[in-house]
Amino acid sequence: MQKKKLKILFIFLMKFPTNHAVLTNVYADYLGKNHDVTWLMPREKQGKRELFFWRNIEVFTTKKFKERNFLFKLINYFSSYFMKRKILKELFKNNKFDIIQTRNDPMDALLAIKYSKKYRIPFVYQYSFPIYEKLIYTAKHGGSEFPRFFSYIFGHIGNYLVHKIIMKKADLILPISEWMKNDLIKKGILSKKLFPFSMGANVPKLLVKNKEICNKYKIKKNEKILIYLGNMDKTRNLGFLIEVFRKLKIKKYKFKVLMVGDGKDRNHLMRLCSEFKLDNVIFTGKVPYQKVNDYVSVADIGLSPFNPLPFLRTTSPTKLMEYMALGKPVVCNDTPEQKMVIDESKAGICVKYDVNEFVLAIESLFKKNKKDLEDIGTKGIVWVKKNREYMVLGKKLEEQYIKLFYSFNI
Repeated sequence: MQKKKLKILFIFLMKFPTNHAVLTNVYADYLGKNHDVTWLMPREKQGKRELFFWRNIEVFTTKKFKERNFLFKLINYFSSYFMKRKILKELFKNNKFDIIQTRNDPMDALLAIKYSKKYRIPFVYQYSFPIYEKLIYTAKHGGSEFPRFFSYIFGHIGNYLVHKIIMKKADLILPISEWMKNDLIKKGILSKKLFPFSMGANVPKLLVKNKEICNKYKIKKNEKILIYLGNMDKTRNLGFLIEVFRKLKIKKYKFKVLMVGDGKDRNHLMRLCSEFKLDNVIFTGKVPYQKVNDYVSVADIGLSPFNPLPFLRTTSPTKLMEYMALGKPVVCNDTPEQKMVIDESKAGICVKYDVNEFVLAIESLFKKNKKDLEDIGTKGIVWVKKNREYMVLGKKLEEQYIKLFYSFNI
């Protein structure tokens, strides 16, 4: 199929500037080098509407007011939505786009559907996380960052819009994994519209330990270093990991843990560590995306536990790819994607979501010599390079865009 330079418009709920791996590596860096790419999204900091030229693309941002509480977040959300409507009119007046794409948010998607129909261009919908299923779950069981009533109502409305309207109207849907694709097929979405677009990572040119991180956290040569990257909200149930660390400490292993990230449950996890006298568990807080590899570089083992809730079961964890890209053996549980990746790559140990099984898996890696651990880590690097580097993912997605474009322009 003949390659064509496309003009692609993305509408995002995420704020600019962003460090999100897919947005920066695929939608900006890769696609921006080969196509004309425009983003429309809110801005991170308080300020007026503005145009930025960033990483090969142009970014139109909406005005943002100061956020003092939940009410102001709602005001900013709807203010951004109405400003997006205004900017879209201007953009389509002055440009001829080939594709319009949104990510998760139903309000953005409804706008895209309107312009897709009006200008007869394909609409692509990326469904990277079942956020509305999570809202419904947390409304019932707790752990929501929003008022429970709001989570329940908004969750049901969002779920209806996504599955009954948006996915029916979309010309191409990008679920986060093969297993999410299968779930959507069971819900009546046509298989031919679904193209799984999973998370990835870039393998760095140099794989060396970051001395600054080693010094900052007083990491000793004889210590084994475990790392957890990611969200620390209540639905992740990271008390599971704290119990794993407690049992490892009872067995007298010399190890240190870097808990890298933030979330609503972080303080509770820190209290648990204090209660169990786990002074070897360090909570670093949220770190810039550009620094993530520095933290992973000092680790011996990467941990990727995923609470097997329905809305987490079909996800594609970024942390798994980031550990493997830096040659770190992984201990994870058997969500469908993690099991597939470890079975194929042999880059670690995949077990049931069980504290004792995690302990045994970590112990088995503790007992391996340096060369054996490096061999396991190398298998991860090889697999990521072949299957999940962002250039690989970008090329596959680009092929889908071009195929979609020609199907609309026969």
